[in-house]
Amino acid sequence: MSVQLPPIVDTGKGQPIVFCHGMFCPSPMWDRTIADLESKFRCIRFSFYGHGDGLPTFPGMNMYDLANLIEGVMDAKKLSKAIVVGFSMGGMAAMRLALRAPERFEALALLNTTANSADFQERFGMMITAAKTRIFGQATEAGSSAEKAIFSEAYRQTHPAEMKAWLDQFMAVKKDDAARIYELIGKRDDVLAQFPKLKMPMLILGATRDESTPPVFSLKMADQVGQSIVTFLPQSGHATPYEMPDDVSKYLQGFLQFVTEGVAAR
Repeated sequence: MSVQLPPIVDTGKGQPIVFCHGMFCPSPMWDRTIADLESKFRCIRFSFYGHGDGLPTFPGMNMYDLANLIEGVMDAKKLSKAIVVGFSMGGMAAMRLALRAPERFEALALLNTTANSADFQERFGMMITAAKTRIFGQATEAGSSAEKAIFSEAYRQTHPAEMKAWLDQFMAVKKDDAARIYELIGKRDDVLAQFPKLKMPMLILGATRDESTPPVFSLKMADQVGQSIVTFLPQSGHATPYEMPDDVSKYLQGFLQFVTEGVAAR
């Protein structure tokens, strides 16, 4: 897959893991998790279009363009297969690549994400926000709404420095990039019915207080696949890698052990 690529961070040695970040949560969100895993695994992260050090967005960009970018990163690192970990938007992109090119996946971990399309309310809200953002840029009001959707109230109250850093990078996203990101989330297609095609080992991780992708979305995905491990983190909002990094690492390590033992047995 020939695509222009953003900077890629590649650390550690061992079986490769490609980490895919969420909407307005740039790829350094994975640094804590990578620090826990890089002694045993090769950990690769990058930024999607319009995020952090990623490339600019472009007209008509959709979720499949993000999937193509994941594959482009794998090609650039000469990975015929990898374990792919996707959070939220990154999970949406990763599952679409898995459906198109399952042979590239040793395993798939989906964190706080959904295979469903946006319902009318979400789609309408995303389109209105995109239109406003294209004119006025990222607004403090939008940042406040996004904070509430992504982070639990308890985390927002007890981590003011982290929330300020998150809001600062949110406000720094260029208006055209932000608008196109809202649009691709709102216009995503429904791929849930295709999930029975996925035969690779899969971890589906959600959170009990996730208001953006509630546990029912994780259960819907699990119902469609045979080889899945499903778990929910208590007390966390949508952003589990931020709010409960130790627990995310623990469940990923258990899943990765299961995957690597299966690979060794083949």
